[in-house]
Amino acid sequence: RFYKKHFIKNYRKILEILEHFTTNCLYDVHFVIAADVLSNKSYVILKNLVAALKPGCFILLEENTVHLNLKTALEENDLSLAGKQTDPVGKTYLLLKKREKKREPVVIQITDKNLSWLEDVKTTLKKSNSKNQEVLFVSQDEETLGLVGLMSCIRREAGNANARYVFIQDKNAPKFDLSEKFYTEQLNKGLTANVLKGGQWGSYRHVPLDVSYLKVHHVYANTLKRGDLSTLKWIKSPLNQNFLNKKLCYIYYAAINVRDIMLASGKLPPDVLPRNVATKECVLGFEFSGRDVDGRRVMGMVKAKGLATTVVADLDFLWDVPEKWTLEEAATIPFAYATSYYALFIRGQLKAGESVLIHAGNCGVGEAAIAIALRAGCLVFTTVDTPEKKEYLKK
Repeated sequence: RFYKKHFIKNYRKILEILEHFTTNCLYDVHFVIAADVLSNKSYVILKNLVAALKPGCFILLEENTVHLNLKTALEENDLSLAGKQTDPVGKTYLLLKKREKKREPVVIQITDKNLSWLEDVKTTLKKSNSKNQEVLFVSQDEETLGLVGLMSCIRREAGNANARYVFIQDKNAPKFDLSEKFYTEQLNKGLTANVLKGGQWGSYRHVPLDVSYLKVHHVYANTLKRGDLSTLKWIKSPLNQNFLNKKLCYIYYAAINVRDIMLASGKLPPDVLPRNVATKECVLGFEFSGRDVDGRRVMGMVKAKGLATTVVADLDFLWDVPEKWTLEEAATIPFAYATSYYALFIRGQLKAGESVLIHAGNCGVGEAAIAIALRAGCLVFTTVDTPEKKEYLKK
């Protein structure tokens, strides 16, 4: 009786401290963890926790009681049940989310069959930031899709918290529609990632794998099967020992060019490449930056196999990196500027005071050509396909 009396007294004191703490000390909390709140019917504590929680954020409850009055607790505190799990011991874990003000989303259908949706994504995301408009990416009937990576990039690079996605990988699922109860119930949970597979809602996450490392002198990246990006691997290989008019370079940065993407994805056949490059086992990677064997900071171009740890580069296509440039910046220079210089001055015989029209002035080669032509004292005209790109170039 003595211990029971003191336990009850201390328990009540703890509740008072919690109530005071949640009422007076916490604001805009992102995540709260609590135990036995519903099991002990501590609805005042739950109410205070919700009051301290930022809209759209979560409470994780560990409960010992199986039968909980969950529906009432959710309705009275404006919460939604994002997830529920019971462990073998009998404890129930509830992930609750504080509801946000409901917004009608702009739905963009995403497919791997074409990229016609890409411009809509750019335009809609810009508007969503200014108007606080929710953007919902939806994909259905696609076996695989880079939707998870796309969403990660959007949220990380653009800082856009208004975007989320629905990835339907269940052939038996109804066609997506905002008026369909099956989908509205899931969307009302306010989760960023909503993946339907095998009749269950879940999400995908990028998980780092434990890998063993092998120390080698030279490796290069290549697709084992052309057109299949999933077969992109590091490959161990002996290094070309022909150093006649060439120099060994250690690669710090290797640029992934449009040509590399087109070749790796199979959208560009290798036979369009010059001379005998198409017959090589690897056609990826042809610009880089790093240091040569003497320690000089260099940038250069190779015919192929530039996505590697080391290359043997032709001295005619190897340049010193200016002190003010980082090696990361330098890796983006060789192809664009070499192409532009060759086209304008070697083939085009451009001279100071002449006029030049440069199409697609916002791309890498276009920007390089504009910079070179202006430097040479030429009058430059250029074309772009959107007002945003025009403003970008004018700046």
